[in-house]
Amino acid sequence: LLAAAPAPLTASAQNLLQNPGFESGPTGYSTDYHYTLPVCCQVLNAGDYTVIDNPRTWNPGLVQASDHTQSGTRMLVVDGVAGIKCWQQSVNLQPNTTYGFRFWWLYLDPAHQTPPNLSVQFLSGSTWQTAFSVQLPATVDGIWRSSQFAFNSQNTTSLTIRIIDNTGAQNGNDFALDDMELSLCAAPVVDPIRVFTQYLLVLGWTNVNM
Repeated sequence: LLAAAPAPLTASAQNLLQNPGFESGPTGYSTDYHYTLPVCCQVLNAGDYTVIDNPRTWNPGLVQASDHTQSGTRMLVVDGVAGIKCWQQSVNLQPNTTYGFRFWWLYLDPAHQTPPNLSVQFLSGSTWQTAFSVQLPATVDGIWRSSQFAFNSQNTTSLTIRIIDNTGAQNGNDFALDDMELSLCAAPVVDPIRVFTQYLLVLGWTNVNM
């Protein structure tokens, strides 16, 4: 696992993920969280989630936020617990091809009690391998940020990828995900508005030079 210079996705490349912006609701992915309706004033517990246009509508104790993109309206909002899959999908890949994975995240607790630590993992045989982890900021500024990295498929023709929350504490372990993307990787493209962190992963766990 190596830190890398920007290696974003091809703007025109096909996104291999289903329902990446959650515009179709709670479908196209798997999760171990419990789905609740996107309405106000329910009894919510750690491990609950919804797909909604504003987190505060679901839980008045969260910050108000809008979709990551102007064209979208929904996001996945999570009351996090540790160690179970928040989001997971499987895709087919071309061998010996460089891909990029990116997702956008937003911390939602206005009291910033327990910022989540999220990990992206790949299924290698019967074992989950952590590609990288990202610590969400302790402050709440309403800015969507992304994490992304590139990897080479080598001889792999299918991939199962998931995101888990590593933070055990319940109070304040609340976050949103949006605009997941897995597609062919391209030359660097600078996004002047958003902030992102990036990592490099090569499937098969061999080091390469950029």
